[in-house]
Amino acid sequence: LLGLALWMATLSIQMSRVATGVLVTVALLLGGMSHQQASYWKNDLALFLRGVEVQPRSATAHTNLAGVYRLQGDNAQALHHYQTALGLDSKAYIVNYNMAAIHRQQGNLTAAIDALQASLQSHPGYARSHRLLGQLLDQQAQAAGLPLPAAGLEHARRAFEIEPHQYDTALVYAGALANRGRNPEAARVLSSLMQQGGLTPGQLQHLENLQRKLR
Repeated sequence: LLGLALWMATLSIQMSRVATGVLVTVALLLGGMSHQQASYWKNDLALFLRGVEVQPRSATAHTNLAGVYRLQGDNAQALHHYQTALGLDSKAYIVNYNMAAIHRQQGNLTAAIDALQASLQSHPGYARSHRLLGQLLDQQAQAAGLPLPAAGLEHARRAFEIEPHQYDTALVYAGALANRGRNPEAARVLSSLMQQGGLTPGQLQHLENLQRKLR
């Protein structure tokens, strides 16, 4: 399905943007890390461990430490500190979003969906939670061999309504429409995105290719 292809195109983008409090280096994402870079991560961990030691009741301190653990691949510790942060600030919607990303990476769609729903209870206008929730609801239905749920499309639509000029969001919404056989509507979403300007040549080429497939 073209819609599934659109969804997969944005899925990898989604995963690179979920950490908070730290910057992701290209070398780490590619799995290669120099001795100097390893020292930076070690120093970051020591710094944020100290932050939690000094301010154990700070949701921000636990969130930052969770972000470092996440980037080091220690999802168990990341989830532990995200959960601690939520215990200190139950309305930390971005924490729920980050937990959802970890649960999805681990293949636990139910936990990921629950975390995103909690995120939206705290901040109904957070587009990224709507976008990812729409993707996961559709993925869950596809895995179970069930019809795509109306809620999947609705969350994708809501994300697009909040940030209509965001490239990833528009692709997810167009993919949700195309997965439901609504190709003309999907094409209009992509056309609107192409007309706004500010896209890279690669993004424009990708959108043109998708447009042709939707015809």
